[in-house]
Parts: sequence; structure tokens; C-alpha cells
Amino acid sequence: MARIFPLLGEKELSEVKSSAEVKLYKALRDSLPDDYLIIFQPRWILKRESEGARDGETDFIVSHPKYGYFTLEVKGGGIRFDGSTWSSIDRSGVAHEIKDPVKQVLNAKYAVKSKIGEMSKNSTFLNSATMGHAVFFPDILKNQLMFRLDLRQELVGDQNDLERIESWVKAVFECWRDTADAKFGEEGCKLLQSVFVHPINAEVTLGGRIAVLGKKRLELTENQFQLLDFIASRRRAAISGGAGTGKTLLALEKTKRLANEGFRTLLTCFNRELAKYLADQLKDYSNVEVMNFHTLCKRIVKIADAMPGVTCMDDATRAYPKADYWSVQLPVALSYALDYYSERFDAIVCDEGQDFGEDFWVPLEFLLSDYETSPFYIFYDTHQNLYSNKLNFPMTDAPYSLTLNCRNTKQIHEFAYRDYQGPAVQEPNLDGEEVHHLLANGLNAQALAIQRKIVELLMTGGVAAEKIVVLVGDSQWKAEKYAALSELPLAAGAKWAIEQGIQGGKVLLDTVKRFKGLEAEVVFIWGMPARDSGDFDEVLYVGSTRAISDLTIVTSKEEYAALAV
Repeated sequence: MARIFPLLGEKELSEVKSSAEVKLYKALRDSLPDDYLIIFQPRWILKRESEGARDGETDFIVSHPKYGYFTLEVKGGGIRFDGSTWSSIDRSGVAHEIKDPVKQVLNAKYAVKSKIGEMSKNSTFLNSATMGHAVFFPDILKNQLMFRLDLRQELVGDQNDLERIESWVKAVFECWRDTADAKFGEEGCKLLQSVFVHPINAEVTLGGRIAVLGKKRLELTENQFQLLDFIASRRRAAISGGAGTGKTLLALEKTKRLANEGFRTLLTCFNRELAKYLADQLKDYSNVEVMNFHTLCKRIVKIADAMPGVTCMDDATRAYPKADYWSVQLPVALSYALDYYSERFDAIVCDEGQDFGEDFWVPLEFLLSDYETSPFYIFYDTHQNLYSNKLNFPMTDAPYSLTLNCRNTKQIHEFAYRDYQGPAVQEPNLDGEEVHHLLANGLNAQALAIQRKIVELLMTGGVAAEKIVVLVGDSQWKAEKYAALSELPLAAGAKWAIEQGIQGGKVLLDTVKRFKGLEAEVVFIWGMPARDSGDFDEVLYVGSTRAISDLTIVTSKEEYAALAV
């Protein structure tokens, strides 16, 4: 059996829209020996497009160490070619003009070569290795087509060739062999695989019941990664999804893929704590910069204002004297500063896009090396908009949706999503415990109840301190709550960490708003804004969905009555 990526089962193949592609997939997979490398539906974007090499995709790349590689385009159903125009024939015999598959696959051939060149400095051997293209029509016979100079019969597969696929593949390689004098080798196959095959790397949580949930959660997360493969050839995309659907994980993975493809990439978000976490995850990527938006603004404005006669921040303040500093003045100052700041990014990935104001997007676009065509991806949740911003993204295409919660247990999902308004999100098949409620009246009594429960988790629950987070919902009372809880001792050598991020051996105390975009195995939500406040629903939704496996709500009896409404 050939080495084929991705390796799809019958269930996955049943979801492939083109039955012609499925027929050929099975033939290549089952009939070619394992020294062949087959890549199904590869997609790409190039740092620089050209006449012969453009962003795009192809149906297959077929490669062999001895022969080289060729791109392969598949068209199903009835096909007609009159020497200049290609048409598909529907069941009624009516012809519909389609794109020229020969031109498509020819462009793909050169784009694949360009993409490999971008990714590797040691790809010069490709200049003399076999590189070809071919087309396949699994539902017709060749004699139904008219051939031309750029469409030799050897480069066309038909219904009969499905049964003798290895002979046909070798004939295609033989047709192109005269144009090459060097072997592709295992080095070439490894390059192809590294460029166009993206392994999934998602962390599995550990510890007792949490470990069982973690393994199931990984299976759900793998499904979400299929979206990244789908948008791989799109330069601009907005990706929406409810809390827990994997947006931040996918934003990280998309950033890694862009970096691995040679793009100097900016990953930005709204939340400073989330930015710290993302930066830590990407610390080994030298061509990636991670900053929350306002830190980015301050850094660039500071550099520009250090130049003689430049006063971007003062100019923005004078231009908008009554406007908010964070949402208007600072982003405008960034726009001014970009006239003096010359560095640009090849690509930008934005997480928490729902929290970005209208004045944020223009300077971000001007930070791209090409304002109109450089890759730009935005991940967002319409129901997680704690800052009430309009979602005017710089995208023309409709957003892509993530529809499966792959973070929370079913019980947490049902609790958090009860008032959700947005695209439908499917609950996960992750069965956990019911959401807990700690009811106590008064600050000190609630603090004591939380401390006792955490000590129990540390001593008998087998939960590490760094997996536990206490989040304050009503931020105006955070100082009092931090003080009351941090005075109480913990067990097993654990300590409290106040707004310092997740650290080994420490239980974090923070607010829902500051912890937005992050997650923890065990979450306590302590106190909520007033039920009739504009923040109540979103704080409850955001805070609850931070909990991966276990959620406890800490309230007074009066607050609990409001919570239950």
C-alpha cells in the first residue's frame, strides 16, 4: 500500500464531495507499493505569486524517490474537450463549460516547486529532477477526447487505467523523464512531505479522570484541524466558533504552519495574559512575533516618536481629544507611526478578533508587506465580545465556522451555552461531573469554602495546583477577594499566585476578563456582576467555558437565585 496522506477511512472518504477523487484515492492507495508517496488535496499559499506559480491546490501529488513527482488533477462525470474548451456533461446531456484542467495542473506543478523552494535552501536539485503533471478522468474513456500538444495521451488517465494504476503512473513518469537528469531521491520525498503534510500536535491532559477526558478531547481536536487544511490556499479568512471549539489552538497551529513555510508572522490578540501564553508556545519560532494589540501599538509608536520631529501619540491625541485612549487614540497613533516604521510582516494571525475595535484593523493591514494580498487570518467568537465591538473584519468572504466544542465536558457545555446566541455549537461527547455550586454568605465564608475544596482536590483528588484556577467574575471586588483567599493556607506545598499566570505548584487567582482565551482543568468562578448588568451573561459564558473538566460556581444564596434564572 502506498504511503498516502491523509490516510482516510471509509467514513472520511464518504464525506469527500468528488466521487471521482475517491475512486482514484482508493486506486492509488491500494495498488501502489509503499515506496510511493501520495499527498491528497494539498493546498498552499506562496510568499510571492508569479505568472507560472500561484496560490492554490491540486487533487494529488504523486512522487517516488526514483522518478520524481507530478501533480494530478481529477475530473469526474462526462467530459468534453473540443480542442479549446472543456465542458462537463450532466445527466441530461447538457454541456457546462469548466476550467481547463491542464492549465490548472500545470500551474500547480510550478507552484509546488516554488513552495518547496521557499521552504528549503537545499532544493536546487529540483531544477534537474523529474517534475510533471497529468490529468485523470475515471468516468470516461480517452477516445472521447481530442488531444493536443500539451495534452499527450500518456498524461491522461481514464476508466480503464483505474485497474492498472501502477502502469499508468510509471508511464506518466516515463513521459517526463527526458526532461530531467537527476533523481528525486528520498530527500525529495521528505521535502514534499514536510511542506504539504501537517501533523497534528495537541497536548493531552494528565491525571486520573482528567486523563481519560484528555484522550477523548484529543480525538475531537484532531477533527478541528481539518479546517486549517481547507483554508490552506486562502490568503484571507475569518474563522468563527463558540468557546471551546479550538480557535486559539488553531490560531497557534496556523501561525506555526506559516512560520514553517517561511512567512515572517505576527500573532496578535487582545488579552495580555493570552499573549504571554501564546508567546511561550511559540518561543522556538524565530520568525514569529507575539504581542497583544496594545503592546504592539505602544512598541511601534515609541520607536517612531523617538525619531527627530515625530510626535505620533501627541498628534493622535490632538486629532481625537475626547476619544478613548485604548480604542481610538492609540490605534490612530499606530497608523501615523507606520509612515516612519519600515518593518512589515508577511502574514498576520489574530485571535480574539471579536474584541478588536473598528480602528484596529487598518493599521494591522498596513503592517503587512502587501496591504491587499498578504495572508491575514482572524479567529473570533461573536458571543464572547466582552468589549462590545462591531465585527467589521477586513475580509470579503463569508466566515468559516467551527461547530464542535472540543474543550469542555458535556455538563459544562450545557451550563455555559444555555443563553448562547451565535452559530450552533455541538456539545462534546465528554461526560463529566455536574457543575458544582458552593453557597456561602459573606466574603470570608466564601473564601474559606473555596480554600477547603482546593485543599481536598490537592490532598485526595490527585489534582496538581497549577491545574486549578479561581476566577473573579465581578472585577471591581477583585482586590478584596484576592486578599481574603490568599491569606488562607494551601496543602501539599502549593502556593497562591495572584495575576501571575499559570505556574507549577501554584493555584492562580485572576479575573474572568484577564483569563479570557485561556483554560484550566479545574475552575472556580467567584462572584458575578449584577444580573441586570450588561456583563452578566458574557462573564458567565466566558468564565464557565474556561473550565476543561471541572467547574464550581461560588456565590451567596441570593446570587445563586439570580444565577438560576
